[in-house]
This record gives sequence, structure tokens and C-alpha cells, in this order.
Amino acid sequence: MRREIIIGLVLMLLLSSINIISGNVSAEIKKEDMTWSIGDKWEYRSTTIATTTTILKMTLEVTGEDVVEIDGVNYSVFVAELTGELETVEIALPNTTLAQGSTISGTSYVAKENDETTKTVQNLKYQLINETSGKFFNFTQTIVIITNATSGGKPDVIDVGTNWISTIKTITTMTTTYSGSFFDDYMHMPGYTNTTTTTDTKTGTFNYNCTGKNTTTTAAGTFETYEIEQSNKDGGQGYTLQYLSSTVKGDVKDITYDHEGGTVISLLELISYDVATASSPTPKTPGFELAIVLCSIAIILLWKRKRMN
Repeated sequence: MRREIIIGLVLMLLLSSINIISGNVSAEIKKEDMTWSIGDKWEYRSTTIATTTTILKMTLEVTGEDVVEIDGVNYSVFVAELTGELETVEIALPNTTLAQGSTISGTSYVAKENDETTKTVQNLKYQLINETSGKFFNFTQTIVIITNATSGGKPDVIDVGTNWISTIKTITTMTTTYSGSFFDDYMHMPGYTNTTTTTDTKTGTFNYNCTGKNTTTTAAGTFETYEIEQSNKDGGQGYTLQYLSSTVKGDVKDITYDHEGGTVISLLELISYDVATASSPTPKTPGFELAIVLCSIAIILLWKRKRMN
């Protein structure tokens, strides 16, 4: 009889130990794991391939919290400052280089309850210089982008197979100034300067689908990520693959493809990060199970001592 009791206690010990250990395992991304904190910082390299190829390195740092009006509604937001520099601007002009002091800066306001609602002010400026002729080209641009999730939204928990739909309204105001002596040759307009301002409002409905888990490697390291495919429900505007990690509380890599042939038109990769520890799943309180483990050990030791005596 004593033997059966001891075997039972040992089994209880093993099962309780396994239960305690497995109580902290989580296999999905939770909203609280992705919540920003003041001081969180990410450094990215962005490559855009359009009529010209532009490569820039930028840093995004959470500097505070505020209440900001976005598309007529006040939201509690995180404030993030954007700074960076252009590394490459490729155009079809020989012996042309990017001048020092070509920068990007700005501020983003991200709604705490729904990070698809944002307001971003972005300033971009650069100068190209032809090493042979000494002619130059100046480019400055200020873009204000407002996005507002009018319906749907990211769920609180994302796992493989999770999908959702969001309707996003986007208002883009862009002020662009071109100037420089390049225009003397190409447009026959000496001392040419032109400033334009445009505003464009679009509403689109987007499908999001968590298609799998991946191991994603960038200059910042190797991460276990969830792949999110974003596509326009109306079609015709390409699609984006987004690789999310709760370790960095954000994107590790984004790849955007055009609709025809899957050609890459933009790439965003994480270079480095420094974030506060993401909130982990609440540890399972050992409580009664731990008491059983301790009592089991005590009984087994007591029985052994009696046998030795």
C-alpha cells in the first residue's frame, strides 16, 4: 500500500511541475505585448524603388504621450519623433552625387487604442550635385499624412490564421519645392523654382491575414515573427508582407509588391532597437499546485528516513 501511495505522490509531483512550467507558454502576439513605452527606439533602413531609387536610414523614438485631433476626433496618442538621413538617391544623370545634409525628420502621433489611426508630419530635403558641371538640384518636401480606421481594426490577439478587415481613410497633403540649375539644360528655365501643394483623400478597405510564423533575420538580429499579408480588398494596388515581433514591439521587416508580377517596390528593415521589456503573459500562480509538490517531496523524504532507521 505504501508503494502505491509513493508512486501516486511521484506522479502528482511530475504533473504539477509540468503544469507550473507550461503555465507561462504563449503562442500568439497580444496587444499588450506590442504597446509602446516612452523611450522605445527603432532604427530602420528604407528602400523605395519608383522613378528613382531612394535609400534612407531613419530612427523612430517614442518621446511622450498627448491628446491630438486626427480627422476631427481627439485621440490619446503616443508621440514619436522621426529623424534620419538619405544614403542614396539614384537618378539617370551621370557623375551626380548626393550632398551632405540630406535629411528626413518629422513627428508621428499614433492612437493608443488603434495604431491604424495616425497623423504623421514628415520633412524631406536633399541636394544633388553634378561633379562635372557643378550644377545642382534642390528638393524639399513636407508631407502630412492622416490615416483613420473608420471601421474594423486590429484584433487584440494575433495568431496563425487570424484575419481581419479594416476600412482606412487617408488624407495626404504634400508640399514640394524643386529648384536648381539642372533645369537649365533639361527645361530651359534658368533659375527654375517651383512649389506645389496637393491634397488627396482616399478610402480603402484592406484585408489582413496572418499567414504563418517565420524566422526573420535583419541587421538587428534574428527574430521569430508573424507574417501578416495586407492587400486592398478592391484589388489593383499590390500587397504588403509585414513581419511582426513582440520582442521589438513592432515591425522587423516590411516588403511591398506591385500588383503586376510581384515586383518589390519598397523594403523596410530593422537595423537596431532599444525597447522596454514587453509585457509577458501573467505568470501562473503556483498556489495549490506548488503546495502539493512541496508536500510530496516532504512525504517521500520522511518515508526514506524511516526506512533507513
